[in-house]
Amino acid sequence: MEAIKKLEWLNQRRKLGLFVGAGISKGCGMPDWDELVSDLAYTVWGIKDAKNIFNGNLLHISRALRETLGNRFEEEVEKRLYQNQPDYSNTLLSIAEAGIHRICSFNFDNLLEGALSQLKIPCEVVLPGDAFDRHLNKTIVFHPHGYLDYSSESTSIVFSEHDYHSLYSDPYCWSNLIQMNMLMSFSILFIGMSLTDPNLRRLLDSTRTISVGSHFAIMKRKGTEYINFSIEKDLSSLGIDIVWVDEYSEIEDILTKVKRNPHQIGPEAKKSRKRKQKKSTHTTTYAGVKQGR
Repeated sequence: MEAIKKLEWLNQRRKLGLFVGAGISKGCGMPDWDELVSDLAYTVWGIKDAKNIFNGNLLHISRALRETLGNRFEEEVEKRLYQNQPDYSNTLLSIAEAGIHRICSFNFDNLLEGALSQLKIPCEVVLPGDAFDRHLNKTIVFHPHGYLDYSSESTSIVFSEHDYHSLYSDPYCWSNLIQMNMLMSFSILFIGMSLTDPNLRRLLDSTRTISVGSHFAIMKRKGTEYINFSIEKDLSSLGIDIVWVDEYSEIEDILTKVKRNPHQIGPEAKKSRKRKQKKSTHTTTYAGVKQGR
């Protein structure tokens, strides 16, 4: 309960950011990364069980698929991503309604943007390489791993082993800079993420001593207390406190409790807002990211 109160406090003061992963889209009927790789392997090579090749290493399989498909790779992933009509889950709608104005989505799909649009919440989508005004007074959704939108714009995506290696080898690429800026500027709430991605863990480690506060992750309890304790210790070393749930449906209740109400902003936050409004809106571009100063 203490963590939820802290999240609500942060959100009211625009100090809370959000990282969302595949678990959110999975709950809406979208395939996850494992399913996408397996489906592509069957389509391209006719292999029903992808675990029968490369010793079942899906990262190696994804690399071979990208090499095989070449320029058609993103198009083929997009077809399988949207082959079934997804539904907006209650969790997704709760995320959209929570009032968290800076969101980093590691999903390729446009579900979050669709939910925001359905709720008539203004939003700007920022794709790899895009410049943006960080003082923009509306929800910004970053897609550091790329974006596949069947109805409009799409980009290249971070999907295969080679793509991930490119992120590791270039600490100043757009994707890493966006994540680092978020991690240093906000307390982050992680939802629908396993937090096993080596690149994200590296960024968490490198920003821990200079971030503005602790981060939080909503996670479902595992089989034994020993496992849960081990996960807590692991994420604590990265500066993340866990908010445990027994069922994923509980995430909706948590987000309802931390939902931002602009009419309940305290005097400290109001003064901060006034100070920000007096600042110059002059912008400059740094490493492909437009920032106010």
